[in-house]
Amino acid sequence: MTRCILLGLACGTPADAGVPFRETWTTDALHQAMNAFQRAHGGRLLSRTSVLRILNMADIRPHRLRLWLHSPDPEFRAKV
Repeated sequence: MTRCILLGLACGTPADAGVPFRETWTTDALHQAMNAFQRAHGGRLLSRTSVLRILNMADIRPHRLRLWLHSPDPEFRAKV
């Protein structure tokens, strides 16, 4: 159950989890958010290493995003 909660957090945005001032997850921010959730719901706290291990086993790297830039400007290619 803890694993599913952590993966759910990692697949969402920090704003979805109520973490202000972040656009992407870092390992430390995810660790803190997960432990805050566990404290609030009486769950078992995780170490930072456990968070990393769970993310690695699921091949999830929330801090590595690929972004696509799209502009509606028809002259975009020429301007770039």
